[in-house]
Amino acid sequence: MEKNINPDRYNNDHSTENLKPHRGVTFFHTQVSPVTISNRVIETIKAGYDRYIIVGQQGQDTTHLVQMPGSYSTTGTATFSGNTGFYEGNTVYHPGPMFVAGHHNQKLAVHMFKNGESGSQNALSAKETLGAKWADIVRDGVMTCTS
Repeated sequence: MEKNINPDRYNNDHSTENLKPHRGVTFFHTQVSPVTISNRVIETIKAGYDRYIIVGQQGQDTTHLVQMPGSYSTTGTATFSGNTGFYEGNTVYHPGPMFVAGHHNQKLAVHMFKNGESGSQNALSAKETLGAKWADIVRDGVMTCTS
């Protein structure tokens, strides 16, 4: 397999695509999700190609916690003695609910080949990557936490 592949050399080629996975799939910075790769392999077959090489990847994670505004409740006692009043109270802050915002993004640059094209001998077979039931996987897609 060719090493140190330069993604720029493929930028003007019709068989190179920058592809994004479905939203809602969790990715880790240290590896590309198998779901992401399977989706790219499916796209390779649907585009009429047989083989592929991943020539680049890029990812971003913008997930963060957001806390909604809270509320205050005050309870106390007021007493009066002549013209003088006294107040003794206690105020408690009740934090608002928290939720997760943001998303995970993952992009792969995939160079696609038809069998017999120059460079295809160094590329992975899309059908072999998906396995014996590749036709079913191409038809039905990959199960994810959002499908």
